[in-house]
Amino acid sequence: MAARLGAWGTGMGWKRRNRRAPPVEVGVWLLAMSLAYLLIVPSGERRLVSIVGHLLGWGVLLVLCALIAALVLRLVRRSRVSDVLPSASGAPVLRLVPPDGMPVPVAAAVPGVDALRQLEWKRLEDLCVGFWQAKGYPARGLNAGPSGGVGLSIADRRDPARLFAVAQCRIASGYPAGLDDVRALWTLAAHEGAKLALFYGLGGFTDAARAYAADRHLRLVDAAGLMAQLRTLDDTRFEALWRAATDGDYRTPTCPGCGRSMRRLPARDGVAGAWVCGGARGCGTRWLGPVA
Repeated sequence: MAARLGAWGTGMGWKRRNRRAPPVEVGVWLLAMSLAYLLIVPSGERRLVSIVGHLLGWGVLLVLCALIAALVLRLVRRSRVSDVLPSASGAPVLRLVPPDGMPVPVAAAVPGVDALRQLEWKRLEDLCVGFWQAKGYPARGLNAGPSGGVGLSIADRRDPARLFAVAQCRIASGYPAGLDDVRALWTLAAHEGAKLALFYGLGGFTDAARAYAADRHLRLVDAAGLMAQLRTLDDTRFEALWRAATDGDYRTPTCPGCGRSMRRLPARDGVAGAWVCGGARGCGTRWLGPVA
C-alpha cells in the first residue's frame, strides 16, 4: 500500500535526468574521431597502424581534457557550498551560500502562520508526520516531493496494519489548491480504503474545492488550520516540532532524490529557472514548479 502511495506522489513536477550509458558515448567519440581522421589525413597515409596510432593519441588527449574539465567543474560546485548540516532523516543536507550576501534564514523565534507558510515541502511533511505521531497514530512520510503529492500514510491506532488516512501536503506556492487537486486525493483515498483524506494546503483552497469536500470525509486544512492543530499538543511537543521545522534554512526545497538542498538556476527572459539538486555531485533531480 505504501509503495503505491509513494508512486502516486512522485513524478508530479520533479524528475531525474536520464543519463546516457558510457558505452554509447565512447562509441560516438570513436566514430567521430575515425571520420575526422579519414577527412584530414591524405589517402596515402591511411595505413592500419597509422590509423590506430592517431586514434590512440587523440583518445588520450580527449581523456586528459575531460579530466581537467571535470576537476574544474567540481571545484566550482564545491565553492558554492558553505557547510554540511545533518537532516532529521540522517541524510546530509548542503546549505548553499546565498546569492548577493543574503543571510540564511534562522529559526523562527515566534511560531505563527506567516512562518508556517514559508516552510519548504520536506519540513512541512515532517511537521505533519510529527503531529500525527504525537497524537498516537503510526504515521510516516512518503517523500512526495515539492509538487505536493501524497506525503503521509497514517495507520489506525488500534490496528497499525489498517490504513486510517492519507494526507497531501502543499506549500504556500502563491495559488490555492483547486477542485482537481482535492478530487484526485479523495479518489486515491477511496481506492486505498482510507477512512479519511487530509489536504494540508498552506496556500488555501478555492470555493469549488471547499464545496466538494463539504459532504465527504475530506478535510481541507490551510495554514491557520494546521497551526490550530499543532496548538492542541502540549507545549513541550509543540516546541520540539516547531524547532525541528524552522531550524536553519527552512525555505530552500529539499531534493526528493538524495535529501540535499536544491538550488535555483538563473532566471531567463524574466522567467524563474528550475530548481536542481544542489549537491557537489548532483543526482540530476529537477523541479519546474514555483516555491514561495
